[in-house]
Amino acid sequence: MPLVWPLARLAGSRTVLVAYGTEAWNPSPWLRRAARRAHLVLSISQFTASRMIEWGLPPDGVSVVPNPVDGELLRRVGARGPRRGPRLLTVARLDGSDRHKGVERVIKVLPQLLERERELRYLVVGSGDDLPRLRALASELDLDDVVEFRQDVTDDMLPGVYSEADLFVLPSTGEGFGFAFIEALACGTPVLAGNRDASREPLLDGRLGRLVDPLDDAALTRGVLEGLKARHLDAAGRAALREEVLRAYGFDAFRDRVRQSLGTLGAGDLERPRVGSTITLTP
Repeated sequence: MPLVWPLARLAGSRTVLVAYGTEAWNPSPWLRRAARRAHLVLSISQFTASRMIEWGLPPDGVSVVPNPVDGELLRRVGARGPRRGPRLLTVARLDGSDRHKGVERVIKVLPQLLERERELRYLVVGSGDDLPRLRALASELDLDDVVEFRQDVTDDMLPGVYSEADLFVLPSTGEGFGFAFIEALACGTPVLAGNRDASREPLLDGRLGRLVDPLDDAALTRGVLEGLKARHLDAAGRAALREEVLRAYGFDAFRDRVRQSLGTLGAGDLERPRVGSTITLTP
């Protein structure tokens, strides 16, 4: 990265910094200097852009360009076989540094949910060093037969996992965007998210899914029960859900946002790009 600036100067090119992940909210002094020297910052969400502006970036130098979802890969697949009750799903990293994802919160409200949905099951897909603690919590609450942890799910298996779920739930308090939400929606699966972070953005402030206070157990319980009612959506309803998320976050929308953002640099036709440099702030 230290070579970016002299190379950009020698090439006469502009620099673009792509920012996503919570590291962009409170970056190191070096990354702050790098961001201030960039000609343009592309932020994954308005939430992240606002945080970066708070620590010194000019508002007119930041554009919001969310990651796109591949609708060819992520689509509803297979016919769901018979099963006894509804299924909740979370797909997330399970590291100790990612406890804000809210898996623990869902596990803790399961006893209340089971009073209304006795056959409810909760599938947690992901791995990390917090997994043993979450397993222990499920056992402590006598939920070993209710909560299933799976670490062996590959990317090509995800469409099937999303399609089997009745409700994708991630009551996070620290999302920089929440890409898993639009993956689930692209598979026609309803979602529930928290309202305290950037999770609002992929759900278009609640138009594409339910938003609840993730720190309010009663609100989370109500939100899950209401969300499970959507499991009765017919094929047309799920197709409409998928169509709307692809319209907002598909590749066509992504290309339009990139063209508009780079247009502020006078970059010209993207089919004939200039030599340029990119720095990325990532998790």
